Amino acid sequence: MSIQHGFKLIAYGLLGFAFGPYLPLLAGLLAFGFIGSFIGRMLLNRLPERIFRIGLKTILTLLSLELLYTSLRGSFG
Repeated sequence: MSIQHGFKLIAYGLLGFAFGPYLPLLAGLLAFGFIGSFIGRMLLNRLPERIFRIGLKTILTLLSLELLYTSLRGSFG
């Protein structure tokens, strides 16, 4: 992903995109992405696999129901 993002930075830079005003935002996103990955890895290592599987299945089921609801609401609304 880092290589892909690097290519995007080069392409946007060549197209004239001004990154300067967004540097504080980008720095914050980078820092919080690193912190979130670090904390997530720590929690995942302590979480029993059974609980992880139940939680993952629950989240995926809720997301699929939300997608179905949104598509049906859009079809009839």
